[in-house]
Amino acid sequence: MNPFYLTWMVFFTLYCSSQSDPLGPVLNGTDSEHRIRCDTYSPVHEINYIWTIRQFSHHEALNTSEILSPKLYALTTDKYEWYIQFRPNCIDGGNEVISVYVRLFSGSIIREALVYLSISIINHKEETLLKRSSPQTRLVSAGEGRGWRPYCKKDEFFRHHLLQNNTLTLLINIRWLESQLCNNVSHERNPSATPIQETTNFLQSEPSKNADSEYMIRCDTFMQFHEIKYLWTIRQFSHHETLNTSEILSPKLRAPTTNEYEWDIKIDPNHIHERNKTIAVYVFLSGGSTVRETAENFCVSIINHKKETLFYKNQTIIKHQAGTGHGWYGYCNKDDFFRNHLLQNDTLMLLINIKWLSQHCNNVSHEREIPPPTPSHETTTILLNSSDHFKSPQENPKFANVLTTNDSDFQSTLETLKHSDVVFTTNGSNYPAHKAILAARSPIFAAMFQRKDAKGGKNKTIRINVKQMNEEVLRAMLRYIYTGKCENLGKLADKLFVAAAKYGLDGLRQICEQKLCETLSAEKAEDMFVFAKKHHANELKSKAVEFLTSRSIQKSNTTN
Repeated sequence: MNPFYLTWMVFFTLYCSSQSDPLGPVLNGTDSEHRIRCDTYSPVHEINYIWTIRQFSHHEALNTSEILSPKLYALTTDKYEWYIQFRPNCIDGGNEVISVYVRLFSGSIIREALVYLSISIINHKEETLLKRSSPQTRLVSAGEGRGWRPYCKKDEFFRHHLLQNNTLTLLINIRWLESQLCNNVSHERNPSATPIQETTNFLQSEPSKNADSEYMIRCDTFMQFHEIKYLWTIRQFSHHETLNTSEILSPKLRAPTTNEYEWDIKIDPNHIHERNKTIAVYVFLSGGSTVRETAENFCVSIINHKKETLFYKNQTIIKHQAGTGHGWYGYCNKDDFFRNHLLQNDTLMLLINIKWLSQHCNNVSHEREIPPPTPSHETTTILLNSSDHFKSPQENPKFANVLTTNDSDFQSTLETLKHSDVVFTTNGSNYPAHKAILAARSPIFAAMFQRKDAKGGKNKTIRINVKQMNEEVLRAMLRYIYTGKCENLGKLADKLFVAAAKYGLDGLRQICEQKLCETLSAEKAEDMFVFAKKHHANELKSKAVEFLTSRSIQKSNTTN
């Protein structure tokens, strides 16, 4: 053998044996920088949502079957569309209950999810008043929902003051696990961690974001307020009498804020009511209206050429359905009509004011603070005559040319048994009232009457025994309900405060608390502190603490 070739083979063998196996690290090592890693997981998403529902008593009065939230998305995915279904008037086992459901919208792309729900009622300080949460549950198809048919009973709802200022605020947390899997692939030595590592613990733990999170979705649901002011001049009025006209119709009326409602005014100038010749006036919600029903207040005034009110009538309708009308068979007696010179130059001038609430609107924001909705939140007050229409023209120049009535008109309505369907009893004395007015001003009365009606007492006079309330307090409370004013407030503020809290009269409650704060003294501070703590009067409690602290400091200085 060639010595040169032999020498070359030896050296080549030694060289190869000195080199490491290139496959060794892959087969034997664990930290190779060439390792490919794949983490397969199910993504978890979360929605935090504050939902404010205003004018809650109107949903009860209108017997609203459901209130729907807008569609909700998580910031991390838009494949899932959620919405909240709130039912304020449900019956469960003979009890009036409130139901809440969270539903996966049928248009969602993904058809399956593992879901955890938490829904709380909170106050204006975002403190939890009542909370319901569910264990993780599986939704197998879009369109399904989970929730609570009896989220809470109506009686408990009002007894525990879960409704504040006629407003319900819900804090909703939705967390779900996607059915489709995601792959996180890495060629790095230390691949990044997966977005969600402990999905089971995440679903069952408390919400990761609190009520102050900048990612909190906020929705303000309210009933929009609309108004029509209409001046109708009917000339040659005597010809309608001569021709025995049965009705005069106005054109279709619409508010500038919506075209979903059409209103008609109908006048019968030759009506016979209880054998008397009268003029009848009706306000119709046209059958062509897109919306089927509403709560409404309307007033019809006869005015002169100077727009001074000569005659006026007002009416509140809690439930006005499309295609129906409300008004007066005997708006005005014919003899009184001519005797009081309500017709001038053979011309009748009517000033018509219609106010109503539309179906609820949603104002949604992803900001920390949601801007207030365009219509006033106090539409209940405006609609139901607790402010403007309960003031005389001297007190409210805004309606000086429209109203000639004052509080005595409503006071006389209160003190008469005519058309009354409620009687309050205390110490053997009876005080008549009207369901429509009481229900409009108080959610407690609204729920009470609805419960009575459901039991077959719709056309019966309801008797309410308030033996724990003396006559003076009862009269003052009813006067406030009917006229928006208080009497003997300096003497009755504490007792009226208790009555207002019991029956959900938040306006009266605030007036009484303000009066108690104004009349608070060092001598009464201790008693008022106990009273405020018992009845949750926070402003009065703070004032009492200030007095007690001041008195304590004075004693300390005197002792020193």
